[in-house]
Amino acid sequence: MDRFCWRRHVVVVLLSVLSVNRGAWADTRCLRENEICVPTESCLYGIVNEAAAFIMVPRFGEDDECEDDDQVCCKKVPVTANTYSVITTTETPAVNSESEEEEEEHDWSEQCGKNANITESTGFLTNRREFPWSVAIFRIALVAGRTKNIFLCGGTLLEDGTVLTSVECVRHQPKASLRVQFGRWDLGESNERGTKVLEVEEIVIHQDYKPSSKQDNIALLFLADNVRFGPSVNRVCIGEKKHRYDTDYHCYTVGWGTRFINGANRLQKMKTFLAPTNECQESIRRHTLLSRFELSPKDVCTDAVDAMGTDYPCARITGSALVCAKNNQYFLVGIASYSLRKCSRTNVNDVFVDVREYSAWIDGHIRSRFREPSTYRPVPVESD
Repeated sequence: MDRFCWRRHVVVVLLSVLSVNRGAWADTRCLRENEICVPTESCLYGIVNEAAAFIMVPRFGEDDECEDDDQVCCKKVPVTANTYSVITTTETPAVNSESEEEEEEHDWSEQCGKNANITESTGFLTNRREFPWSVAIFRIALVAGRTKNIFLCGGTLLEDGTVLTSVECVRHQPKASLRVQFGRWDLGESNERGTKVLEVEEIVIHQDYKPSSKQDNIALLFLADNVRFGPSVNRVCIGEKKHRYDTDYHCYTVGWGTRFINGANRLQKMKTFLAPTNECQESIRRHTLLSRFELSPKDVCTDAVDAMGTDYPCARITGSALVCAKNNQYFLVGIASYSLRKCSRTNVNDVFVDVREYSAWIDGHIRSRFREPSTYRPVPVESD
């Protein structure tokens, strides 16, 4: 083949490839000007990201007009992605459960949402066992021939065999690779007392979950065994729709960070209050420059109580808990869905799945699998 024929052959191949790629993205079903159907991961903040970077940020787009469930209508304006998330591997922790005698030394209530009378921490760093329903979800993987735990997200214990988390955390993970760790405080410590590790038997993802908008970003993990309650492990109370939790309650975002700093990743909390829906929606519109962004009615937002100084923590990892307390009893109100501020001190609200909107969905799955759900609701106090 002479040089001219060879070059012509290459040009034909390249044109064919470009034609295929153009066909994969071009679509006449997007009604708005300058929009095309693209894969969800290629739509960053409603704009086509030609770099197609896979980063842990929300992607907004209108997916109702695209035939493929994994595609959304997106503006044809390229942007530069800013990589944020860093995957960190940790050694498999030793399961160092306390003996019954050691557990009984601590005064603790069998009620949901109660800890073992742990003194409330005053800063961002929690005290050990202050939030005994917080769990860490890992996947196991072979790294350089050794089994490692890769930290994925946070979760919250509802029943002795049920954990609530986000779809974003587990939707691409085979259940056999998942491990749920209980009684953790510092994920960088490999020999924490009271630590328990359980496998996952079933993953239940909300049937209406949309990856483009993070709508219905809620999932249940049914564990392969029950966990024993005690001072280091207890279940949370579930928030009820009839309660607003914006008065007479103290609310906190509780979870681990996305990064290990100097080998440590300790459970932290930020004092928050529930932000009005319209204010949250407007803050996201200003931050993303998306004037048509609509906050899901089944999401809830938080605003910081403390000033965002230089020591203010980064946003907590997806699946972390938004809990509100009254009379030292904690109720799960939200699950961390996405945060636009990341580690900045930008004035934009963090977004959580509003658990109160999903109580019937949660009850239904637990009832069909176990029994009448009740252990994640407070036991009524008998009056004289």
